[in-house]
Amino acid sequence: MKFHFLGGMDCPDWLLSQICSNFAKFTSLKFRSLCQQAVNYSLEGGQFDEKQLEKCITEEIYLSDLYNTVSILSIWLFEKPAGYLCSADDLQKELVQLGLPPENAKVLHKIYNASQERLREKLKNSVFSEPHAEIISKSQNSLELLIADQTLNLELKPSLLKNLENDLKLCYEKLCDM
Repeated sequence: MKFHFLGGMDCPDWLLSQICSNFAKFTSLKFRSLCQQAVNYSLEGGQFDEKQLEKCITEEIYLSDLYNTVSILSIWLFEKPAGYLCSADDLQKELVQLGLPPENAKVLHKIYNASQERLREKLKNSVFSEPHAEIISKSQNSLELLIADQTLNLELKPSLLKNLENDLKLCYEKLCDM
């Protein structure tokens, strides 16, 4: 099965195992705390709040397990869905399909819904960007660009130059839509 929150890919077996067994162990209150930790971990650069994590420790669940759980939640259930523009409703439905208890999926839905714009903005700003290119001159078979104080001359067949121009415009439009 393909899942929107994974960019149209199948769910890896190890993630399915985490969702079905490990995430199902938590009460909705503890799961809420872990989800909030995961969002904070994503937005604040990978910092754990150990006092909050210690509240989730049980006889079966150790602190090291909680670090892994928060990391998985952060990357796979918050950042990836935000990057793939997955709605909170789709995320909730898909996680229930994969075996997450409905009450925990509802908790994750609320937290994801409240933070998905900030997550998307963080992801958008973390993408490496090249220096902007400025067209200095253009002819039928050449293009002269200024990139970071350096001049680049491209000489192509007119059809290839037109294809390049169209591809660049399309990429620019897609980036602006994000």
